[in-house]
Amino acid sequence: MLRKGLLELRCPFRRKISTSTTTNIAANSDRSAITGKALESDDPLSIYIHWPYCEFKCHFCNFNKYLNPPLSSPSNEDQLAKSLLTELQTLLRWFPTKRRVTSVYFGGGTPSLASPHTVGLVLDAISKWCNLEPDAEISLESNPTTAEIDKMQGFREAGINRYSLGVQTLDDEVLTRMGRRHTGKEGLEAILRARKLFERGVTFDMMFGFQDQTAEQWRMQLEVGRNHVSIYQLSLEYGTPLYRDYKAGRYRVPDEDAQADMYDAALEVTASHGLHHYEVSSYASSPDSESWHNMSYWFGQDFIGIGPGAHGRFTIREPNRWIEQCKKLGHG
Repeated sequence: MLRKGLLELRCPFRRKISTSTTTNIAANSDRSAITGKALESDDPLSIYIHWPYCEFKCHFCNFNKYLNPPLSSPSNEDQLAKSLLTELQTLLRWFPTKRRVTSVYFGGGTPSLASPHTVGLVLDAISKWCNLEPDAEISLESNPTTAEIDKMQGFREAGINRYSLGVQTLDDEVLTRMGRRHTGKEGLEAILRARKLFERGVTFDMMFGFQDQTAEQWRMQLEVGRNHVSIYQLSLEYGTPLYRDYKAGRYRVPDEDAQADMYDAALEVTASHGLHHYEVSSYASSPDSESWHNMSYWFGQDFIGIGPGAHGRFTIREPNRWIEQCKKLGHG
C-alpha cells in the first residue's frame, strides 16, 4: 500500500492564501474600456520571463520548449529580447501607476542559454517601467553544463541574485538515460560555484523514482542540500520519449513502496540539514531562503508572464470595480 504523503497533495505552509477575482487579459482586450482605477493596486507584482529554447530535450520533460539552433546567431536572440520587452511594456500599460515588483523569474526552457546582456536588458526595462524593490528576488534557471557554469559571473553582474540549477541527479548513467548533457561532477561544481556568487542563495532540482534506484542511493545524493532544494518524483508524461519507453516495456520505475521510502528519505535528510518543508516540492533553511516568487503564486498575488506560452493574471478584489469591468468587457 502506498504510504503517507507520496501522492497526497499537502500544503505545508500555514499562511492563509487570499482568494480574489482574477482577470486574464486577452490579447484583443480593449484597455480603454476599463477605468484607470480598475487595475490600480499597491500590492506586489511578480514577473515571469519564459525563455523557450533548450540545447537538448530531456527525455522526461513535456514543458513548452524548442531546440536552440534558431538562436545560434545574435540577431535571432535580439529579436526574441525585443519581443519580450514589447510584451512586457504592453501588459504594464494596463496599470495606471508603476507597480511594485518583488520578484522576477527567468524560467524555461533554458534561460541560461540567453546572454547576460539580454538578461540585463530585460531587468533594466523592469527597473525603468516598474518600481523594482531593492531587495527583490531575481532568479534564473540553468543547467549545470560547463558552458553555462562559465556564464554565472555575467548573470550576477546583469542583476541575477538567486540561481536555480537543474541538477536532477548525480548519477551519470541516469543522466545519460534521461537525455541530460551534464555529469554528476559538473552538477556538484555548479552548486559550489553558484554558492560563492549569488547572495540570495542557490537552489537546485533533484528527482527520485528512476529505474533501479534505491532509497539509500537517493539519500546519499541529497546530502549536498544546504540552503534550498526542490524535490520531485519522476513523472511519466504523455508524449515524451520516457513515456514511450515505459509503455513499450523498455523502462521501469520502482514500485510504490520503494518510491514511498524515497519520499520519506527526502523528508528525513532535509530535516537533518535544517531544511523545512515550506511548499509542496520545496525545502528551505530559513524563511529568507524560501522562493518569494513561488510563494507569490500560492498567495494569489498578481503576476505578469511574458514569452512564448507564458501567462499572467491581474486581480480585482473590490466588488464595484469588478462589476464595472463586467459591464464594459463582459467578464471580470
